[in-house]
Amino acid sequence: KSTFLRYIINRTLSAPKPIILTKQTSEVAILDLDSGQPELSPPGMLTLTVLKRPLLSDPPMNMVVGGCNIHNDDERFHHEAAYFFGDVTSKSDPDTFIQMGSQLMQQ
Repeated sequence: KSTFLRYIINRTLSAPKPIILTKQTSEVAILDLDSGQPELSPPGMLTLTVLKRPLLSDPPMNMVVGGCNIHNDDERFHHEAAYFFGDVTSKSDPDTFIQMGSQLMQQ
């Protein structure tokens, strides 16, 4: 699923835009509810992340901590919203997990 996510992100952000569109897609929002192996944050986090450029480096290089990417100063992606769930599985507290996920979806 991580490879598929990266493929869709990179394809969307780097695909040529049709001439008939008046506004180009310059950002992609990723709702990451995988607290065990998140793509853009430390384990235990549920995040809504906005990306402006393709993900071309290894996953640890794309980690967002404190709101911005820790390895790049170009602000190519940032967390729009994030919650610390505190576990790598939703089984520990499914009600809180669902509540946090629902709040991120409303952002």
